[in-house]
Amino acid sequence: MIASAAWFLVLALATSFAGVDLLVATGLDISVAATPMLKLLGAALLGFAIMNWMAKGTMIGGIYARPLASGNFIYFAVATLSLLKPLIGGVLPVAMIVALAIHAAFAVAFGWLLFGQGPACVGGSGD
Repeated sequence: MIASAAWFLVLALATSFAGVDLLVATGLDISVAATPMLKLLGAALLGFAIMNWMAKGTMIGGIYARPLASGNFIYFAVATLSLLKPLIGGVLPVAMIVALAIHAAFAVAFGWLLFGQGPACVGGSGD
């Protein structure tokens, strides 16, 4: 939870304060709507960062904190799939490939907590 909170904080700060620079670095078009949309994304990511930080001591897995694990899994899985498509097309910068790898690792981890035998269920009877 601490690692995901830190990753969300990095993304939130980058999109909130350096959104235009991120667009330029990735070769995307800058439009009038891009800056406020990136700030909205940054706000949502900051919300995820705070939520995960505050839940760092919570037992997660199986039936425990299922909404928390679900929200994280959905975000990381969709982000991974969204970054995978341009990678297959061969148009993803190296920094985005790193972001893809980090998102994929978190997607697997939260998927394991949500659908597998997460730490809260080890040695127990499961759900």
